[in-house]
Amino acid sequence: MSICDVNTVLISSLFLFSIYLGVSGDESVEKPNVVFILIDDLGFNDVSYHGSIQTKTPNIDSLARSGTVLTRHYTQPVCTPSRGELLTSKYAIHLGLQDGPMEIECPCGLPLSEKILPQYFKELGYETHAIGKWNQGFYKREYLPVNRGFDTFLGMYYGAIDYYGHTKQSDDFIGLDLHADAAPQRISKKGSSLENGSEKYKAETSFSTVSFQLIVNRNKTKPLFLYFAQEGVHEPIMGKYSLLPRFNGVFSPDRANYLTQVAAVDDSVGEVVKILENEGILESTLLVVASDNGGPVTTGSAQSNYPLRSGKTYNFEGGVRTPAFITGPNISKQRNYENLFHLTDWLPTLLEAVGENTAHLPADLDGVSHWLTLEESSESYPSPREELLVNINTENGESAII
Repeated sequence: MSICDVNTVLISSLFLFSIYLGVSGDESVEKPNVVFILIDDLGFNDVSYHGSIQTKTPNIDSLARSGTVLTRHYTQPVCTPSRGELLTSKYAIHLGLQDGPMEIECPCGLPLSEKILPQYFKELGYETHAIGKWNQGFYKREYLPVNRGFDTFLGMYYGAIDYYGHTKQSDDFIGLDLHADAAPQRISKKGSSLENGSEKYKAETSFSTVSFQLIVNRNKTKPLFLYFAQEGVHEPIMGKYSLLPRFNGVFSPDRANYLTQVAAVDDSVGEVVKILENEGILESTLLVVASDNGGPVTTGSAQSNYPLRSGKTYNFEGGVRTPAFITGPNISKQRNYENLFHLTDWLPTLLEAVGENTAHLPADLDGVSHWLTLEESSESYPSPREELLVNINTENGESAII
């Protein structure tokens, strides 16, 4: 198996096999499956359903049309606080994450006192799996995904890695950032096998085989919660060159190269949908696709947030208003949802969607459930959110509220 993109090919293969072997259409499960695909640094104008004539995202577009597009979906301007908000339903200022991304050498992490999304799903009888970018701390084992509610994890503790070598460089140091559960993975010189310090896994010839090992002992009668946090389309720009002919009309080489990464992510989303459909569980799966923040617009970047102002790291709309949609059972089709929606709202919304009484959630959460307004029969309900906090950055003094 050739290595062309660690997230869109290798990591997505793990996801596809976990779906294929995890919960099949002929198994009886009462609650819907939940799949959350979080794309990294995707620009507002980098999906063709927003009108871009350069981007080609047919799979994402088709999926968006089959559900409800959130036209006012807001996040943090950078990755770590966005992911913390998603997992906890709390504003970054309430998590100590308000000042920017968590540096790789930082002895810190998402506070262990916080109950996070997979822990709620486990209490409801779900199998919980995480693939891709964690970015919520790893300096102690207690902070690792498998110790925060996920049954399994395969991916990067930090992120922004080399797409081919799976390494991360920080100052004068370089190291591997590819892990299964709590053990590091090591790619062979030929890039064809994996080694692992844990006896739970054996050295195999591809991620597809490793994915089989990860899920072979799953209880197939349980519903699935899978958090698929793609590394794409974060820098470095290391495109999938076989897709370059799709973008012959794009003048900028960097932009064309970047769009191949977007296309590779789109292809992986299409593969996910195909497997769900073939297994007969697409109609019973709540599927969310969103970006963690706007695309960067600094020198050397290739994303586009048009017509929004600015981009990643800034509190302007280009940095915090992102593509997002949801599809699945009881979700309105071909609808634009124009109410304010914040990243913190996903936790209560998804939990209510699978039958949880949100009145039992902690009172200090900042998110609100939109489920009643997202359901097909409930479009006339008033917006559950009238304002939201973008951020209060205590280091640079920048803050914003909507």
